[in-house]
Amino acid sequence: GIRACYFKNRPEAERHTTWLDKIDAASFPSIHAARMIFLVFTLNRYLMNYWLMAVMAAMLLLVCFSRIYLKKHDVANLGGGLVLGTLVYFLLDFL
Repeated sequence: GIRACYFKNRPEAERHTTWLDKIDAASFPSIHAARMIFLVFTLNRYLMNYWLMAVMAAMLLLVCFSRIYLKKHDVANLGGGLVLGTLVYFLLDFL
């Protein structure tokens, strides 16, 4: 929904010819970052294992680094994804 209303090119812009291609070519927010932070919170809540939490935090950092390294996102896109994933987790957790 966010990508349909707000379009932001990737650091290396991708070509798009249709509206669906445009949504797919948008970079804000990073869904990879949103999914990872959601998984970190969810697994931590139900498993409560410090070693697993450390591994998941490292994986989160690796995913964020890879998105920047591959020039698919910038820091603002990752920040938006992290905020989105956190909001979704807390909304689902408290409802």
